[in-house]
Amino acid sequence: MDIIIAIGGGLFMLGLFVIALNTRVRYGWFFRHYESRNRGANIVGILMILLGLIIMLIKIKLND
Repeated sequence: MDIIIAIGGGLFMLGLFVIALNTRVRYGWFFRHYESRNRGANIVGILMILLGLIIMLIKIKLND
């Protein structure tokens, strides 16, 4: 496995971890409402996910 793809995968997984820790669930009468505790951390997590996916996809495309 290429180190660049591993770095992209690591960024992706770290972003998922940040978003998972940042999520709060509120229970309503018939529904659940998901919201973030810290808006800045949520944006950073989303950017890490996108950056990791972009790195992996570009490297995979360049290997072909």
